[in-house]
Amino acid sequence: MGPAADENGDIYVATGNGTFDRDTGGRNYGDSCLKLTPSNDTVSVTSWFAPHNQATLNAQDLDFGSGGPLLLPSTNLFVSIGKSGTIYLLDRSKLGGFVNFSSDTNIVQEFQIMTNKQIAGQSPVYWNGPTNQFIFTWCGFRVLDAYKFTGANIQTKPLAATTVAQGKSPGGTSLSANGSLASSAIVWGTHDGNGGTLRAYEAVNVAHELWNSQQNATRDALGSYVKFCAPTIANGKVYVSTTASNLVVYGLLTPPYQLWQQANFSPAELADPTISGDTADPDGDGIPNLAEYAFNTNPKVAELSGLPVMGISFVGGSDYLTISYEQALFNTDITCTVEVSGNLTTWSSGSGFTVPVSVVDHGNGTETITVRDTTPISSATSRFIRVHISRP
Repeated sequence: MGPAADENGDIYVATGNGTFDRDTGGRNYGDSCLKLTPSNDTVSVTSWFAPHNQATLNAQDLDFGSGGPLLLPSTNLFVSIGKSGTIYLLDRSKLGGFVNFSSDTNIVQEFQIMTNKQIAGQSPVYWNGPTNQFIFTWCGFRVLDAYKFTGANIQTKPLAATTVAQGKSPGGTSLSANGSLASSAIVWGTHDGNGGTLRAYEAVNVAHELWNSQQNATRDALGSYVKFCAPTIANGKVYVSTTASNLVVYGLLTPPYQLWQQANFSPAELADPTISGDTADPDGDGIPNLAEYAFNTNPKVAELSGLPVMGISFVGGSDYLTISYEQALFNTDITCTVEVSGNLTTWSSGSGFTVPVSVVDHGNGTETITVRDTTPISSATSRFIRVHISRP
């Protein structure tokens, strides 16, 4: 893994095999973890740690820097894993230096998670779930393990594990989630099986595999994987590099809006656009289906709750129209745009017409967005504000 940086600008790196003599006044940090602090156009080592058995690690090619470092949010701690199979929990304020003992009594915690000479690869990964903080590791010759982080230490027995083990050279592991929402959290990993397989596991219980790219190999096969390279998740898609000089992109085969329609309408209703179409209003409440989907309301229950709410905001001595609306974060196939008008004929939006006020994440897969008009109510005969919904 690459270096990590904290909120103060300090940089943390783990090194591999090499000469180590820092404990005797030298300048060599083989098999060590370093805290680098930039200052006055220079970078200096302000703290460091080397395992008590550094000489053994170096002699047996057990690079300390095979994995990590991973900074743990809302703490002063970080974790690192080496080829020896030991996981180290360190205090960023004082990494610990070196002690010539039989164990590392100078750090927060260490314990064995692997045996023999194994490669940590692009690991570990952290997630703050609804009830537990997780640290995931998927190292060479190991299954994917989920450990519990208490905020002060790591429980040494995994909470859950997969049944699929990596080969000698692991791919990489990533996580996608909407905050701590359990149903949204997925651990993604590239595995060396079949020359390369992308696997998806339920983060709250990694024993449950959700999908893998070999289930429908004709359509989804990854091809030759890249070792130590984690998938990238963005824009509702998973991007995985291969050794075949191409980038494989995975995404939902069925758009979210279509899934919503299938969940709310029978097959017969889906075949009838006057019931399930974008502009249809089967419950007769004046809200078309596309708006019901956008605002997360029930298309078969006539109700007005959940609709955008108009308000007035007093800013700089003037009153302005505002509008607040709730949307589901997973509805990525529509666009909600706040528009303003003075005559209900010409509508305008964006810079110069509207200003974002706030975005409130409710932690349940929805957020409330508030936007205001830039034209004071007092300076116009009439002002109107609305949410315009569109999809490709």
